[in-house]
Amino acid sequence: MSTLESIRAAAAQAARVVKPPPPSRNYTGVVVSAGKMSKTVKVRIMKQDWNHRIRKYFDRPVHYLTHDPASSLREGDIIRLASGNRFSKNVRHVVTQIIAPFGPPLSERPPLPSLDDIRARKDEKKAAKTERKSARISEEISRKREEKRLQREKRRAKEAGKTGGAEAADSEEPKPYAKGVRSDMVIEGSGGLHHPGKVHDRAMANSQKAIRHKEKAQENEEELRRTNERLEQIRISGEETGKTGTEEMKEEDEKTDSKGGGWFRWR
Repeated sequence: MSTLESIRAAAAQAARVVKPPPPSRNYTGVVVSAGKMSKTVKVRIMKQDWNHRIRKYFDRPVHYLTHDPASSLREGDIIRLASGNRFSKNVRHVVTQIIAPFGPPLSERPPLPSLDDIRARKDEKKAAKTERKSARISEEISRKREEKRLQREKRRAKEAGKTGGAEAADSEEPKPYAKGVRSDMVIEGSGGLHHPGKVHDRAMANSQKAIRHKEKAQENEEELRRTNERLEQIRISGEETGKTGTEEMKEEDEKTDSKGGGWFRWR
């Protein structure tokens, strides 16, 4: 083996990352609840707390949710469990040995896998999950690329249609009616059913109607101005003669009635 090959082999060995097992600690406990959760049991272990007042250690029970891969534990079993193995959000311990079974013997229960087998199976599931995730991401990227390609083709076709649409627009014949009005449309108006006609005719009719309304408004303003001037003259003449405006108006109306017409008629 040459020196170059040995250096390459050493570099490949150094580049290969070996994942060490997680830090673990073994406990001995008693199964207090089993069969209520899938492949999970509740185990009670005894810990000790230091009492500063009495200066003495006292036992304190602690409960852990423990992973049971083969569902081989029963309530009352004395087992050995290991920490540092996360199987879910709240399950971070796994059973490694049944010290003293309670109830059915071990021969009648499913065999308990070793910790190495459990970790290997867990790594396989994680690798399969990672592969599925990578395939899903690749599929999503391919789908987005295909959508972008279709959008580009549609945009190019639209631009090509715009450039070639001018010649087609020139060759088209003019329509008899404006946009939004069909030749077979019938409208019901004050005079009965009739066709709407062209936009130009309707616009001319509307403009003539607006002119008539404007002239009528000017006539009303002129009449109001003359009325105000007449009332002001009556008020001034009433102040000179000492009569009220109502009396002056009555006298003037009586004179006008005698001539055959009047502005106001008093009943």
